[in-house]
Amino acid sequence: MSWVVVQLPCCANSIMRILAAFFALGLTTVVNVMYELGVAHAIGKPTIIIAKNFTEIPFDLNNKRMVIFKDDKDLISKLRDSMTDLLLNGVI
Repeated sequence: MSWVVVQLPCCANSIMRILAAFFALGLTTVVNVMYELGVAHAIGKPTIIIAKNFTEIPFDLNNKRMVIFKDDKDLISKLRDSMTDLLLNGVI
């Protein structure tokens, strides 16, 4: 048995990871996250948008699942709740 290693462009690697994921989690302050969240949304993956305040979220995404947090401890708590909700409601 032999293996072939293919180096994918950065964008292709992101898409492969999104395809394999149960859901997508994106911090709005990271530059290419909006593109990756869009890909996840387009293929039907549940998404959770993370931001420190509402002003970081584009107006057309304000009806999507999101977590607004104050600090790391608050983020962990709210993410746990949001992911539990996804699991309990059969979304993932």
